[in-house]
Amino acid sequence: MPDSLTIGIAGVTFSIQTTDRNTLVTPPHDMAYQSFLLAEKPDTIDIHVQISPAPEDFSNEINLPRLFDGDSAWQLFGNDNEYIITLNPDKQAAPLWTITADAGFTQLTAIADASLVRHSKGHPILPCPITYPLDQIILFHHLANRHGLIIHCAGIDCQGRGVIFPGPSGAGKSSVSQLLQHDDSLVLLSDDRMVIRQENNQHHMYGTPWAGDAKIAVNRKSRLDAICFLAHADDNRLAPLAPDQALKRFLPVASLPWYASKLLPQMLDFCGNVLKQVPAFELQFCLNKDLAGILADILQS
Repeated sequence: MPDSLTIGIAGVTFSIQTTDRNTLVTPPHDMAYQSFLLAEKPDTIDIHVQISPAPEDFSNEINLPRLFDGDSAWQLFGNDNEYIITLNPDKQAAPLWTITADAGFTQLTAIADASLVRHSKGHPILPCPITYPLDQIILFHHLANRHGLIIHCAGIDCQGRGVIFPGPSGAGKSSVSQLLQHDDSLVLLSDDRMVIRQENNQHHMYGTPWAGDAKIAVNRKSRLDAICFLAHADDNRLAPLAPDQALKRFLPVASLPWYASKLLPQMLDFCGNVLKQVPAFELQFCLNKDLAGILADILQS
């Protein structure tokens, strides 16, 4: 086990380093992260994470405004200069992780509760904190200032051209993904959450380790060429959507900092720009093989 790890998600590199070389860190246990672990550290690191066990005098008191409670398991506190994330599934116990971040989410310190620390051959061993949900929260804020966002969607790649299928739980993302997996001309990148980034005046989509029911999580990038909002139907049909129509469907499934008065306007502008530049459709679908042909037509047009 090493004293550092490097993880790459959506073109963003995380360096996870223990503050004491005697302390070791284990890779994420979730196999979905396997392809996101980088064997060699790249020249550029976007997010530096220093991890350590909590010292004996560590205080859990937080003197920052509470910004958000996420599913009762994590909390976000902060102001314009500093943020703190706590992972606290058991409200009666101390947080498992307390992570302090700068305003740009590039320099982080992660303090592990004593309950996470184990020992082997005289070495303290810590789990990697860059796993769900903490990695998603960190990346969400890091991308907010860098023309990127996380969206609840599935996505396919066809020779470098991509389509995403945004939608809430139950919309059919995993069902469509499982059907399309059988088409050799397509590569499924995700069935639940993806990242969209603007790079060189184009929008690209990235697979992430945050898989859904179909367990699809591929570390791959594709140009975003179409957005298809799913609707259950008796047949497969495509209906073009104007940008304002698509935006109304896009916003509820985009991860947006509704609590951040400075970040929110630029994130809303980013969403609007995506829908102005990328064609959007309602994909009325049923689960038959004709669906792959319709998607191929979109990508070849």
